Amino acid sequence: MKLTKSQLRKIIKEQVRQIRENVLQADISSYNGAIIGATTSDGEDLTVGEMVADLLPKGKLPEGSNVEALSKPNEAAGPVERWDADVFAEYYGVNVQELLQIYAQEHGYQLEMPEEEAEEEEYDPSAYW
Repeated sequence: MKLTKSQLRKIIKEQVRQIRENVLQADISSYNGAIIGATTSDGEDLTVGEMVADLLPKGKLPEGSNVEALSKPNEAAGPVERWDADVFAEYYGVNVQELLQIYAQEHGYQLEMPEEEAEEEEYDPSAYW
């Protein structure tokens, strides 16, 4: 089995991340590169909606967020926790990256953003022998 350098980096990074505690890793969409949620060091997946629902009553949403509209969502849309991440940025003015930073600070996490992935090169172990 051949591994690319990028795959090897991911494996190592994941192992190091599992060793550390109190890390909040942003989850990025492979479709458009937008933040779609986060994962704690305990492996708990958080949606943007869950973070909004947690911070809204505390009055800790990013500046520019439409707090009034978020406080009285349309019941037909279902619970805020289940909304798509892009809805918050597009319709409610929530800066999702800033939301992640506030959530991490509020809960004592160290925020980790994924690195930009370079073009993948195939890993050739024979180059190192």
